[in-house]
Amino acid sequence: MTSISEWFGERREEKVLEMFKKEFELGAKSIDELMDMVEKEGRKFDRIKMIEKEADDVRRGIMEQLAKGELASQDKEDLMRLAKEADSINDWIYTASKNLAAIGKLRDSEKKLLEEMCENCKEAIVKLNECIGKIISGDKEGAMELAHKVERVEEAVDDQYYNSKKVLLKENRPGAEAIIMYALFQSVENIADACENTSDQIRLILVKFW
Repeated sequence: MTSISEWFGERREEKVLEMFKKEFELGAKSIDELMDMVEKEGRKFDRIKMIEKEADDVRRGIMEQLAKGELASQDKEDLMRLAKEADSINDWIYTASKNLAAIGKLRDSEKKLLEEMCENCKEAIVKLNECIGKIISGDKEGAMELAHKVERVEEAVDDQYYNSKKVLLKENRPGAEAIIMYALFQSVENIADACENTSDQIRLILVKFW
């Protein structure tokens, strides 16, 4: 039975790691689409829906590869959890796009804050992709540092999410609109949370097994 340390060291499952990179590449593509929706105040999220479905296919592919591999059960479980955490990033981007489509016209302060939050979310996703690249190349320290940076980006988004409450109070939208707007800010904040959860799982794997 192969351990994760051997798995990383020999890179026998580099195909699976490349599939993780694909997950994050799709996430970066999807967040770009969300940012475009914010900028143009669009109501169509078809492209993001397609990307989310493609990401689901990648996750299933990872699960299938791990299921038939030689890793011990606990090691497989850790990597499968990583796949689920990575997939949740795309899920939350899709949720955010639906909330954005529902709200329609954004006010200036809302739009500005959403753009800033999405920029940070993209930075976190790009760093996760780079992190997997470091793992593939055998650079544990580089991978760990990038995972730490994702956490710091999430903290910045958390501060922005706090500011969103001030924006909501300032804009004083009518009841139903305010609820949807709150859900929109929360779903974008959840993108960053999903990135942090993914980086936490990467760090757990690195500390335990490499």
